[in-house]
Amino acid sequence: MNSEATTPSVIPQEARLHRLSEYEFDLPMELVAREPVENQGLSRDQSRLLVIHRRRGVLEHRRFCDIVEYLLPGDVLVINDSRVINSLLPGTRDDGARVTLNIFSRCPDGTWHCLVRPPRAARQGLRLTFGKRLSGRLVEQVGARAWRVEFSDPDLLWPVLSELGRPSYSMYIREPRDFEQYQTVYAQNPGSTELPAAGRHFTPELLDRIASQGTAITRLTLHVGVSSLPIEMEDYTQHTMLPEWYEVSPQAAAEINRRRAAGGRVFACGTTCVRTLETATGDDGVVRAGSGWAGLFIYPGFRFKACDAIISNFHQPRSTRLLLVAAFAGRELVLSAYREAVAQRYRFYEFGDTTLMI
Repeated sequence: MNSEATTPSVIPQEARLHRLSEYEFDLPMELVAREPVENQGLSRDQSRLLVIHRRRGVLEHRRFCDIVEYLLPGDVLVINDSRVINSLLPGTRDDGARVTLNIFSRCPDGTWHCLVRPPRAARQGLRLTFGKRLSGRLVEQVGARAWRVEFSDPDLLWPVLSELGRPSYSMYIREPRDFEQYQTVYAQNPGSTELPAAGRHFTPELLDRIASQGTAITRLTLHVGVSSLPIEMEDYTQHTMLPEWYEVSPQAAAEINRRRAAGGRVFACGTTCVRTLETATGDDGVVRAGSGWAGLFIYPGFRFKACDAIISNFHQPRSTRLLLVAAFAGRELVLSAYREAVAQRYRFYEFGDTTLMI
């Protein structure tokens, strides 16, 4: 396939305060993808791919299936195998009023971060019942929108979610015909309340092509949830990322370290893989196996230790994920690439198109 290259206009580097308003861009709402490309009769890997060459400042317009051309035999592609769960849990107050929890992620102390619907119903100490077996209590508010919730029997949460829960989709998404459309083809470990969207573009056939050329494909797990909460202040350095659970297996750490030591590059699929790898990697550049809580907030000025290339969907203005990709490829280049994507009618967010920053 022929590629079309574009060189964005160069914006001079200048000293800036940490202002969130510097990460704004115009996004027409008709470019927000409301359904997957499969509904147009295409395979997942036929979505569009904007390749961002960091050093040269050059953009290429490709299809996602072309990503195999950028991966070399000695490289390693790191993917997140977390599976999206039903996360909307309907409950009842003592007075019979209906309240729904949007469950995001488990906290280190065993409580859970949740959003409350409707928000006006939330108050400290509020007790809710979920069916006949489970109850919960709002312990405290965390940030502007989230609450920490204690459940009467945490071991019952998963069975009750499976019985009573339903998926949580962004307001702009038309509910998929099949919940599997809201999963990656390699999703395995249940726990995410949002889709690790960059990986949704892979098909089994494309993964086979990548592996057959000698590129390693390595899995880790990060359960996606609270990292998407909006930044509420202009000085984004004052924002606190709530933690999400991750795991890097000994086999995954060994493969990544072995490939990189031999000169191979690490392609991180999605901001979830980026934050997991950068959390698990020491200053010596070695990835440590283990599990824990990833609360790393990556914004411009961050020194990357583990990632050589990033695959990532197009993100919202003023978001933590936009700050992360700007930290990797540079604010001016990323915003220029996003303006080009808007001009070329790329599709944004979970069901949208994607970028390769290399």
